[in-house]
Amino acid sequence: MAKKYWRQIKRGPFYFEAEPGMTGTSVWAHHNEYGSGTTLGYHCISAPGYEVKFTHSHDNHELLCFLGGDPTNINDFGAEISICLGDELEEHIITSPAIVSIPPNLKHCPLVVKKCTKPIVFLEISTTKEYKATGTDGKRIDSTIP
Repeated sequence: MAKKYWRQIKRGPFYFEAEPGMTGTSVWAHHNEYGSGTTLGYHCISAPGYEVKFTHSHDNHELLCFLGGDPTNINDFGAEISICLGDELEEHIITSPAIVSIPPNLKHCPLVVKKCTKPIVFLEISTTKEYKATGTDGKRIDSTIP
């Protein structure tokens, strides 16, 4: 007998190519693939070099989560990440697990993984059906994000 809620289970495998600078595979859902009204990106990074160069903002709230890559201890964090926030591009250095809560229209980035001695997970979650970014000039940015 078919179960009533079988469509709610989205089965893997979920392996997608990574952006330049990411050293592991990623999972993307930037176009309402799961009908949840949110977007997400799950990225594995194990070496320095990943960066988002352009300062931008979104019409929605965004969470940028930086966690240790050891699933038995996500607090074991071996990275140094720089992120700039606001019109002033105020720089913040992340050296321990952190969640950056970005309200709508707050300018953010550049973001740079400066050091990485242990794998980390970079999880991005946005409260919107479709990932969209607006540059400092007010124009939409078409990034490498699928």
